[in-house]
Amino acid sequence: MKTAKQPIQVFSKQLQFLSSTKKEVMYAGGLGGGKSRALAIALFKNAQVIGAKCLLIRKTSLSLKKPGNVLDVLMGSKNPVLIPNSYIHHKQDCVIKLNGGGEIYYCGMNNATRILSTEFSFIAIDEARELSEEEYLTLFYRLRSDIGSLQLVCATNPATPSHFLYKRYFLDKSINREVITAKTYDNPFLP
Repeated sequence: MKTAKQPIQVFSKQLQFLSSTKKEVMYAGGLGGGKSRALAIALFKNAQVIGAKCLLIRKTSLSLKKPGNVLDVLMGSKNPVLIPNSYIHHKQDCVIKLNGGGEIYYCGMNNATRILSTEFSFIAIDEARELSEEEYLTLFYRLRSDIGSLQLVCATNPATPSHFLYKRYFLDKSINREVITAKTYDNPFLP
């Protein structure tokens, strides 16, 4: 069991992602590139701020709750990011409240109507290529809290050059965006 004194291990690409101060940050890469764990750590880091409202979202609620996804890495895996007894999980409301910190809301875009009137301090999108540009922008414009980093971060497998994410992050360059790409072999924690 992990204790509060054990550090969370990350590798260089994850550290680069977690250290970014850009408004929009994408972590892209193939299978085993550490994307889910990086998103879970980013959520934990941002939710430690008292009053922070963080959001974890994916295209559907069902896909969000599958084993091995970010929510599982956050709380349920054999090596969860959140320390047991350091939070209260309200499953029915889909909210995780960190003791002495903020909150992590989670849902799929198919059930997002209940959270779209909320102002968030941090948003994490799992498998961002599944979202439409309109859905992405709807989330981006929810970053209006006066607490926290006001970042939208996303993790995804590579998308085609015709996808809006490719255009947004690779073609429409901005000083407020950053892309971190990781290959499977960048992850030293894989067997």
